[in-house]
Amino acid sequence: MTLALALVACLAAMLFSRLVFRDYATPLGVYAFVWGAAITLLHLGVVEYHPVGAEAWSAIGLSAVFFSCGAVSGMVWALPLGSRPAAGSPGIDRRRFERALALLTVLGVVGLALQIRHLQATAVWDILWTDPVQARKLHSNVPVWGYLNILNVANFAMATYFWSEFRRFRLWHLAPVLTAMASGAITTDRTRLYYTVIWGLFVWIYAAGGLRLSARKLAGTALTAGFLLVFFVAIAAHYNRTYSDRFADYIHLPERLSFLAEPYIYFTGSLPALQAFLEDEREPGRGAYTFSPVVSLLQLADPEIEPPSLQGKLYFVPMELNTYSYLQPFVHDFGWFGVVAGPFCCGLIAGLLYGWMRRRRQFLAVYLSALAAYCCAISVFVNFFTQEATWFFAIVGALVYGYVRNRRPRPALGEANPARGIDPARG
Repeated sequence: MTLALALVACLAAMLFSRLVFRDYATPLGVYAFVWGAAITLLHLGVVEYHPVGAEAWSAIGLSAVFFSCGAVSGMVWALPLGSRPAAGSPGIDRRRFERALALLTVLGVVGLALQIRHLQATAVWDILWTDPVQARKLHSNVPVWGYLNILNVANFAMATYFWSEFRRFRLWHLAPVLTAMASGAITTDRTRLYYTVIWGLFVWIYAAGGLRLSARKLAGTALTAGFLLVFFVAIAAHYNRTYSDRFADYIHLPERLSFLAEPYIYFTGSLPALQAFLEDEREPGRGAYTFSPVVSLLQLADPEIEPPSLQGKLYFVPMELNTYSYLQPFVHDFGWFGVVAGPFCCGLIAGLLYGWMRRRRQFLAVYLSALAAYCCAISVFVNFFTQEATWFFAIVGALVYGYVRNRRPRPALGEANPARGIDPARG
């Protein structure tokens, strides 16, 4: 019954997105797809998890309803039903954009070099290859200046927008791609590269007018998913992060498909882990988890303030997991009220950004709405709406747009528009 209800609700949400907004990749459509896929895979019974109880299913259902209400409200408010979406207007100066991208790429290279130097100084660089398990335990990032390194993630998104909008490619444009891939490869987790690739995918989809059932869009999405799956399995094997050997009795896959156990557990394990999290006793966060970027800023004024750790507590379900969906900070801070209010606000923000993007289709709108779509896509794992990196990327995008936006004055009524060659007097 749970599976049937989930599938009907998710398919209805995706169909609504396609019929009303002519796009499967709305925040509502993305959210419905990832949660529907996770619930469906969970019910295949490939892994014998601890049971997902009424508390977790109630939280998942309530959050889905209120996220959907927020997303639809935001989309309809920003793009009223019946209005015509923009045909595409970048609203930016191409040369300025290239200069900004070049500068940010240089800063990203500096950040990557600082991170490599930091790993060398902490004796991690060599053992990344010789003793990856120990490297994972010792791995850390450069304080403060580490923001230059994560800038490589945003650079990839901006480069993707530039290629999609202007159809121009120069040899130096490979630099933001290579530095983004290198930055993701030297971390001991998979988050950095996933952030880079999935965000870039949504930029490409939105810059082209949305996701429809075209061979080109579906092939691009399938290739991206395949690349991420291969990377996931390879990193798990390198850093010895596999459950197959230790929990073989709980995993029911043919031997030739055993490599799929790891991505399956990471994609579905957050649901039984959410049940364990809801049953556990915890100190109220009082907003520290939901507004952790604000807490980090306050720490600059008062060093005694301690931001909450992004690493969640391990729950054994039966394998150890420390991700329990994007509901974790909301529940930690506000309990069951957070299950309702948090998803509604996330949906509303994502919906407003999406509607703005469909109405204007300029750089900042595409950049931010794709960022919000990534947060929706990863919501079955962790909450990126509330993380510092997401807020940092939003600020970077706003600063870049302030520099690259086209400042040509609008023609007065009755004057010719040289940019479009239209005489308003003639209509």
